[in-house]
Amino acid sequence: MADETHPPADRRAQEAVGQADRPGHRRDDATVAAGDTPCVVGFAAETHDALSNARGKLARKGCHAIIVNDVSQPGIGFDSDDNAATLVTKGSEVVFPRTSKTALATQLVNAIAAIHQQQRAASQASLSRLA
Repeated sequence: MADETHPPADRRAQEAVGQADRPGHRRDDATVAAGDTPCVVGFAAETHDALSNARGKLARKGCHAIIVNDVSQPGIGFDSDDNAATLVTKGSEVVFPRTSKTALATQLVNAIAAIHQQQRAASQASLSRLA
């Protein structure tokens, strides 16, 4: 089902330029916390240079991952039942090809859960070495 609560992608992209880094303006990024190990995931809707811009945002925001959508692609996004995304981390890019928004959400949640589990295991291993 199309998301009718957002303006068209081209207008939204123009409105968003510069807002993420403007003082006093915070974009909502998701934080998944289990114990003391948060996993911060940012979102980027891009109209050009999607992966490059996502990598920049990953570094700037200190996120563990960025989910990036190329909103210039026809047939996906706000006015469609389908979407596609790439999950960008410091060491990888995982492409999720066009599928239903529900299926994509499930795939992304599973991928983020795996990142969080790896991060949590690494954190616990570090703590046990200190003990």
